[in-house]
Amino acid sequence: MLKRLNLFFVVLLTYEPLLAQNNKISHSVNITGGTLILANQGFLHFEKLQERKVVHTFIQGGLGGGYADYFSGGSSGVFSLVGRTGLLTGKGSSHFEASVGACIIRNSENFLPRPALTMGYRYQHPDAKLIIRSGIGVPEGLYLGFGFRY
Repeated sequence: MLKRLNLFFVVLLTYEPLLAQNNKISHSVNITGGTLILANQGFLHFEKLQERKVVHTFIQGGLGGGYADYFSGGSSGVFSLVGRTGLLTGKGSSHFEASVGACIIRNSENFLPRPALTMGYRYQHPDAKLIIRSGIGVPEGLYLGFGFRY
């Protein structure tokens, strides 16, 4: 029984790296500005993208700050910490992106947990370093972003 359990853990630990050998991993940094009628925020996102044949997946973390009336119930400055996972589809340079996660908003009084969602367009050529993003999301609102991958 112990031998089977050890074999199971060895296979489990090596299975994902073996699958990932055919996939390209890239990292990127994005600066995003977002606005809604009652909010203006800027974000710095760090992203790890696993490129696959049809649908790419990514993990994204970000820090943001600005003015957000709709989060706090009153006019105030906010600080945001965002974590998301998402999908990227499309061919060539044009991609549809969607992500879901969570964020913590810090206003002048307390911490507010909120969902973090995005849906938009991404220009990212497979061989180039430039990334251009636009779309709609929470907490960004209507956003436009620029970045590079390394």
